[in-house]
Amino acid sequence: MSPTRIATSLLATLSFLMIATAANATTPITLKVKNPDLLGSTGILLSGDWVFVLELEVQAAIGIVDEDFVPNETANMALVIRDPDTCINMQDWIAPGDPGVSVEPCSTPQNETFIKFSADLIDAPGVAESISGNGVFELQLALRDDAFDPLNLANLNRQYYDSRLSTLGPGSGVGVLTENSTNPADSFGHGANDDLPGLYVWAAIGTNIVTDEFLNPVNDPVTGARKLRNMAGLFNTVSYTQLAANNITSIVTSMNVERGVLEPIVQFDFVAVDPFDGTTSVGFLRQLDGGPIVQINFPDATPRGQNAAYEAVFNSLAPYEVIISAAVVQGDAKPFIQDLDGNGVFNKRDLILAGHTLLSNVVNYKVRAIQREALDTGGFECPSTRIYKEAKLDTDTDGSIGCSTGSARSIVRPPR
Repeated sequence: MSPTRIATSLLATLSFLMIATAANATTPITLKVKNPDLLGSTGILLSGDWVFVLELEVQAAIGIVDEDFVPNETANMALVIRDPDTCINMQDWIAPGDPGVSVEPCSTPQNETFIKFSADLIDAPGVAESISGNGVFELQLALRDDAFDPLNLANLNRQYYDSRLSTLGPGSGVGVLTENSTNPADSFGHGANDDLPGLYVWAAIGTNIVTDEFLNPVNDPVTGARKLRNMAGLFNTVSYTQLAANNITSIVTSMNVERGVLEPIVQFDFVAVDPFDGTTSVGFLRQLDGGPIVQINFPDATPRGQNAAYEAVFNSLAPYEVIISAAVVQGDAKPFIQDLDGNGVFNKRDLILAGHTLLSNVVNYKVRAIQREALDTGGFECPSTRIYKEAKLDTDTDGSIGCSTGSARSIVRPPR
């Protein structure tokens, strides 16, 4: 190779390293998905009942500041990522605007880059967590389920709809499961994570999409942008490793994927229902996540009763793909991510336009999933009311048909 080509090659390599170094300087956290490699076109998962794991890696971190427990104020730990003056001040991270005693005797103001977190292993649906435990108090309150308000669906944390049938008109039977207590029972739901406040996780599917009472996607009334719910509040655990062999400090968080979290909301309407015996002989209308309404006919005109008709709805939904995205920002994440640039994609630029400083890369993980009912070879089960909603999708007067739950025993075989 000629000296000129060698010089050109070295210059290109140096430029690449400078760009990479600059990128790492702006995003000091490397965010990784710890699940197996991307599933590609052959791998497949169940729609629920699996674990999704994220790891936040920091090279040569300064350390972990532990302020023990401070009631009703903030997360009780901070991972200090950068410290320009090599003196850990951190005197007002517990209560910003109300500085206390500096962690070390510093003569300079607080200038550390850090993320707050709590080492918490108990967040789970239905498992009570006292508001005097770990986590940011305000975010715990925000994770409480709001009372149902058909005019303000965007405030709902968990769009787990009730089982009433919407046979009187579109969306007439939509409701939600709400908490009766005035305090958060479990600090679990859509929104910012009270134990890892800077985390964003989003996926454009099902209950993560902000909709109106008809389950159609809606825009934010102020910005006019489409919105997705932040899934970070659905993560169950947060733990950390102080120092690994390669000088990496890491925080690991995981989510037990519940049914209905990464599944499309399926609205269906049986056609030509006999009001006397509850059979249907034509087919059904189907709508996924507020998309187009399509008619799916049964392969023959034989009347289908309760279970056979519902199984036809299950079998009509082929394996689907969804991208889970995640990022870490400085400060607290918001309950929603908005498509602020209006390009139809929720990404890094939208977080920046929302005023955030990113501390990590945006990581994407593709899930190719099949709904559990398609693999259940036991007794027939009625559909999950979180994701299957019988709705009025046309103008006819067809009634509904019931669903009789079969045996509770079942075998869920591996996808083939």
